[in-house]
Amino acid sequence: MSHETIRQSIIEAEVEGHRAMEKKGRVFFIEADGLYVKRQRSRIKGKEEKIITIHQGWEKNGKRVSLVNRRYMVHQTNEPIWEAVENFPYE
Repeated sequence: MSHETIRQSIIEAEVEGHRAMEKKGRVFFIEADGLYVKRQRSRIKGKEEKIITIHQGWEKNGKRVSLVNRRYMVHQTNEPIWEAVENFPYE
């Protein structure tokens, strides 16, 4: 299966909405990264997809570490990214 087939499947998937974030601690960690997606066989320029992870810390599970109360956000609006990130935990 190609990466474009996977991408199209993700785009077509239904999103039921977000569940409310539990407030276990006083701190939220925000990590941001970008994934540059080049449009193959097209004259359309590529685009950077911005992916944000919001979590409340880490827990050790043996040798592995998992994020506590994590949420992911993919920025897909015309709103400035950091304003969207600021509003995301409230939604």
